Amino acid sequence: MSSRNPLFRFSSPLLKVLALLLIAILSSCSKNNQDVLEQINFSYQVCIDPEQKHSIEDWKSIPFETTKDLKLGFYRGAIWMKFIVKNNSDEQNTIVIKNEDVFNRNYKFYEYDSIGSSVKRVAKEYDLAFRDDRSFNSPNPNFKITLAVNEERIFYQHITSDGRVIQVTPSILSLTDYVDGMNSDSIWNFSFYGIILIILLINFIYWRMFKNKIYFFYTFYVLSSIIFYAGLEGYLFGLGIQNHLIDHLVFICLNGLILFFLFFSCHFLSIYTISSKFMTILKYYASLFIVLMVYQIVFFKTSISYLHEIYNYAAASSMLMVLFMLVLAIKSKRYETKFYLAALLSYLIFLSIGIIDSHLDLFSGSYKNYYKIGFITEVVIFTFTVVIILAKGDNRRVELEVELKNSNKAKEETLKRLLDLKDENESFEAVISQIKEEKIEKTDLLAIFKLLESNLSEEDDWLSFKRKFEELNPNFLPKLHKKHPDLSKTEIRLLTLVKIGFSQKEIAKVLYIAEDSVKKAKQRVRKKMRISPEVALPEYLLNLK
Repeated sequence: MSSRNPLFRFSSPLLKVLALLLIAILSSCSKNNQDVLEQINFSYQVCIDPEQKHSIEDWKSIPFETTKDLKLGFYRGAIWMKFIVKNNSDEQNTIVIKNEDVFNRNYKFYEYDSIGSSVKRVAKEYDLAFRDDRSFNSPNPNFKITLAVNEERIFYQHITSDGRVIQVTPSILSLTDYVDGMNSDSIWNFSFYGIILIILLINFIYWRMFKNKIYFFYTFYVLSSIIFYAGLEGYLFGLGIQNHLIDHLVFICLNGLILFFLFFSCHFLSIYTISSKFMTILKYYASLFIVLMVYQIVFFKTSISYLHEIYNYAAASSMLMVLFMLVLAIKSKRYETKFYLAALLSYLIFLSIGIIDSHLDLFSGSYKNYYKIGFITEVVIFTFTVVIILAKGDNRRVELEVELKNSNKAKEETLKRLLDLKDENESFEAVISQIKEEKIEKTDLLAIFKLLESNLSEEDDWLSFKRKFEELNPNFLPKLHKKHPDLSKTEIRLLTLVKIGFSQKEIAKVLYIAEDSVKKAKQRVRKKMRISPEVALPEYLLNLK
């Protein structure tokens, strides 16, 4: 690419800054040793209550038992937990009990009162209509406990789930370690959201520059992702918004990011020009997500309980759709496929590292940070590869416009020479008429169509092409408009390509539609223009008067 292109002068420094930020984030993944809470005895028992038969009023009869397997998957019902915590040191200690759950905000925390032989709810200062009993507004449920010297206390925890993924395994941390972890997460999140917002701004600027619909899908994909992650991180809670509304917003954004990413992938890999059958399948597939959104809104109070499991399968099926796109594009769109795979694999690698870390606890940092690193890498690669592809086409367009201009100049010189023969050859007018009325050769504009590759669907590109076409054949469009004034813009574009001599396959590629659609469009326009079945459409346009 030419270094004179202003797009690259603008993007290169930003790419370097983003790379440095990414390196800084990656370097913070090292494991920090935490102090072992040797002076604290901590044990717990569990009661799985899918039918929700128990209540806090009958806490004495709840059948607790010892278990360690608390990854319950998509669980509906209640879970009761009993914690026994004892401070064996000779000084006061403050600890935090933390659960591994991230999708549930229905936690209630009770303390056993040995004097009154009763239990009472711990949380008092929170608005319980919007939040549960957690001490800090963090994605994981957490409960701060202060223990006096040699003090032993008993707590009860009540969890309800409407079908979400449940991982309620508890652990304890010192207050200092927990706060340090929250501060570390805040730094991570500040870096993450800062980089993504910069990427969003860059995509918006490029959208204004190129006016290409690929940026519509990608910008909204990134925006939906930001809101989705913010919902999972708990940043939307504690703002006076009911939990149920936040849940719906998170799922709407999940729906949007899947759909926008699929259609962005179609445009990035030019699937429209490769397989009309796949595009039909994709449209039906996308309609299922629209149905899901309608279901979510219509059954507002109950739909959330089923969406967790449904979207688990939806995400898996979406990856299959992406895989099919890659199979279709790998032969004819190798250049684009190479960049696409680089972005997608970078995300999948970090996603895999995060999943492994969540099970094996290889690093002290949060495993979710690896998901974020993968997402950052993906959007950085996609953002700058899209602009490379579009800028490459833009430079080629300039070259072809110069070639076309030189071609037009040669034709003008030919006409000028014929005019100079006026006094010597009385039949020159017939020759000039023949040149002006001749059928345009497909080679004059074929290179431009290959360059645009469907961009004639953009209004500005069509107007630019139309001006060049009129220079080469000034009589065609006026005659067509005069004889058929009711033709639409889309029909005129189709007839112009037929006039040039493009085949049905070439027209489909240029207009970004399927070959069957071209065939049907020709049939409709023939009927509208009342062309006899015996007359071929190219022949009719050639002899248009």
